[in-house]
Amino acid sequence: MSTKLVWLLAGALATGLIAAGCGDDDEKQVAAAALSKSEFIAQADAICKKGDKEIDQAGRESFAGGAGKPTPEQSEAFATDVVLPNIQGQVDGVRALGAPEGDEAEIDAFLNAAQDGIDQSEDDPSVLFGNGEGPSGFLEAERLAGEYGFQVCAA
Repeated sequence: MSTKLVWLLAGALATGLIAAGCGDDDEKQVAAAALSKSEFIAQADAICKKGDKEIDQAGRESFAGGAGKPTPEQSEAFATDVVLPNIQGQVDGVRALGAPEGDEAEIDAFLNAAQDGIDQSEDDPSVLFGNGEGPSGFLEAERLAGEYGFQVCAA
């Protein structure tokens, strides 16, 4: 599995939640603290870095000591069992973070593109390892992430 692909896959995503509680005794309300764009990017990039490490570690453990490259079957199993669930959790986490005010459309476009990549890969995990460019959904997510200002998540 190429390092660029791992970074691309993990770069689609991020997790985190900041919540603040308010309200009276009769009614509890929980509101997410609004993040600035720079705070949002920093938290997302930190999560992407963590996700990259998790996927890399799982890859080293899964394929350590093997002779040569993983078989297509091993690669597809790794994508299905490790990579895609990890990315899905990261996409869900970014949605839970909440986009900075005024940036909702940009973040939705990024997350929707990442979800498209996940969906394409779930239908056919072999596309993740085909030509080294990844499925179009992840390429679009990477492009949008870079335009928004992500560093790690756009790599």
